[in-house]
Amino acid sequence: MGKFAGKLDGIVTRGFQAASAAAIGFAGATAVVGARFEQAITTVAALSTDGMQNIGALEDQARELGATTAFSATQAADAMKSFAQAGMTATQIIEASRPALLLAGAAGTDMSVATAGMTATMKQFGLETTDAGRVSDVFSMAMRTSLFDLQGLSDAMKYGGTVGAGFGMSLEQTTASLAQFRNLGLEATQAGTNFRMAMIKAARVTSKGAAILDKYGLSAADINPELNSFAEIMQKVGDAGISTTETIELFGSRAGANVAQIAS
Repeated sequence: MGKFAGKLDGIVTRGFQAASAAAIGFAGATAVVGARFEQAITTVAALSTDGMQNIGALEDQARELGATTAFSATQAADAMKSFAQAGMTATQIIEASRPALLLAGAAGTDMSVATAGMTATMKQFGLETTDAGRVSDVFSMAMRTSLFDLQGLSDAMKYGGTVGAGFGMSLEQTTASLAQFRNLGLEATQAGTNFRMAMIKAARVTSKGAAILDKYGLSAADINPELNSFAEIMQKVGDAGISTTETIELFGSRAGANVAQIAS
């Protein structure tokens, strides 16, 4: 009995020692995570135009997102940095952060991709942070119905977003137009470039192009992107039965053949 008691005492002692070490390790790890979170929130507040006055609200939002999304509070704070770097106020950052995190979760990607893509797109189309949910919804739909992933769509928008917005197309129209090129198997950047080149060429029809359009009872105004959406232009080209060779003349050598496919 004495020997058994001695062995038991040793086992219990070692168990307590292990538990103590684990508790100390956990406390240390928690302290590190807490320090990272505070540093991330401080960075967001410093970058934002009025963040230091509203650091408490930013911190509360990050913690709330950490509790209600698939991401931690620290990750949420890191995601806010892109919005702060874009010159958003604390209120705007708080408005845009949840849609961005939900988009990142739906896409299964890093939050920086979602926040960077959404920030650039809102700038391109002159949207407010109250439209962040709309951008998230449009991007999510595009990923479900095309070959785009979130990174690819963000890359395509870099080349095609400003052109679509410049010609008065909506975010929805521009995204759907880019998806048509992506669905032909083009890489994301190629899809954006093809859309951009095609619309620029359509806005400046040459005399040879005008003769082609006249042959089909159309005019330069019928394919001008300032007067027509991409879908309307494709409908007219497709209904007229314009050949691929002629489409190349109208929309350029780089995008013309792809435009002919989409129009058909």
